[in-house]
Amino acid sequence: MKLSRGNGSNCEITEDTIEAMKESISMQSLPKTFGDAITAVKRLGVRYLWIDSLCIIQGSSIDWQAESSHMSEVYQNGLCNLSATGASDSQGGLFFNRDLMSVLPRKVLLEWIGVEKVEAFVVDTDMWERFLVESPLISRAWVVQERILSPRVIHFGQTQLGWECHEKQFCEIFPRGFPSSISTLGLKNLDPHHHDEDDPSVDWRENMSRIWSRIVGHYSKRKLTVESDKEAAISGIAARISQLRGNDTLIVGLWSQEFLEDLCWYSDDFVVQPKKFRAPSWSWLSVDGSISIDCRDHRLCNQVSWAIVEDVQVSRINQSPLGPIRSGRLSLRGTLQKTYLPYSPRNTFRVWNLSGARIEGLSARRDTFQASETEPAWFLLLYTYRYQYEGSNSSHKKELYGHGIVLRQG
Repeated sequence: MKLSRGNGSNCEITEDTIEAMKESISMQSLPKTFGDAITAVKRLGVRYLWIDSLCIIQGSSIDWQAESSHMSEVYQNGLCNLSATGASDSQGGLFFNRDLMSVLPRKVLLEWIGVEKVEAFVVDTDMWERFLVESPLISRAWVVQERILSPRVIHFGQTQLGWECHEKQFCEIFPRGFPSSISTLGLKNLDPHHHDEDDPSVDWRENMSRIWSRIVGHYSKRKLTVESDKEAAISGIAARISQLRGNDTLIVGLWSQEFLEDLCWYSDDFVVQPKKFRAPSWSWLSVDGSISIDCRDHRLCNQVSWAIVEDVQVSRINQSPLGPIRSGRLSLRGTLQKTYLPYSPRNTFRVWNLSGARIEGLSARRDTFQASETEPAWFLLLYTYRYQYEGSNSSHKKELYGHGIVLRQG
C-alpha cells in the first residue's frame, strides 16, 4: 500500500539517518498521519507500506532521480492508495472525531395535493466534488498521478470515508455508488491503463490524446512545493501513455508525434514563470497556471501542416531522463507574418494587421502579460483543419480553423 499525504513531515530518511532507521523507527517519532497509516494497513492485513519520505533518500538528487523515474510502477502495482484527504499536513492524521448524524442525509416527507406522501432524502449534489476539491491534499500536483494510476484509493476525510477505483466511486452515505444526480470528478477514468487497447472500435491515438489533454488540464491547476518537480510529478502518467502510444517520446511535455499540435498549448488566464529556469519557453512546463491543449477528432477533420519541426534539442545537467534541464532549442521552418501585439488588459486579444494572410477572426492569448503598449511581433501558422460533417448541412462544413504561435523578438 502507498500513503498519499500532505506536507510538513520532519520524519525522513537521509544519508545520515538511513543506517539507524534500517534498524528501527520509533512509532513516537512518526507524524500522526504516518502512524494512522500503519494502523490502517495492519487492520487490512497488509504487510508493506510505501511512504515517500521514508523510501526515497531526502536531499539526495541521485536517489531522487533514480526513484522518481519508477513512480508509475509504485502507483500502478500498489494494492491501494491511502489518501489523507482530510488532513492539512502530515500531522493531521487519517482518523477524525466526527458527528455521525451530520454525515447522514436528511430525510424529508414530500406532500403534494392529490399525490401520496413520499419519503425523500436531501443531499448536496456537489458533495463529492466539495469533499475532494476543498481538500488541501487534492490541490497538490503530485496527487494527480497518484489518484489516476493507483488501482484503488481510500479517501480519509474529516466527515466520512471515500473510495475510488476503475469501476465506481463510493462514500459512506452512498456505499453502493453515487446516484446520477451527484456530480463526480471522474479522475480515475483518465487512467490509461484502464482503457482497452485491443478494442477495434476505439481510435487509440485519439483516445490517448484526449486523455492527455484532460490530464494536463487537471495537473496544471495544482500546486508544487518544489517548483523543479513540474516534470517529475507527471512522469508516471507520461511513461504509461508513452507505452500505449507505441513508445512515443514526450519532449518536455510535448509528444513528438503531435508536436505541432501540442505546441499550441494555451492558458485561459495569465500564467506565472518560476523564479528559476525550469523548461524552455515553448513548453507548458515552463510556466505555472491552468493550461489547455486542444484535442480534435482526426477522423472528422482534414488537417494540413504549415510548418516543419526541423530539430528539437533538450540539454540536461546530468544523464537522468528527469534531470534538471539546462537549456532547450527548437527549430521550426514555416512562413512568418508580421503583426502587432496590442496593449490589452485581458488575456485574449485580436491579432491585427496580418499582412498578406488570408485568415479572418484571428485571436491570440498571452502566456504572460508584460506589454505596456502596442509592439511588433510575428505570427507562425502551424496547421489548419476543416471539419468534415458527413451528412450534415451545417455551415461549419466550410469553415477553416488555424492554429499557430505568436513570437516576440527577444
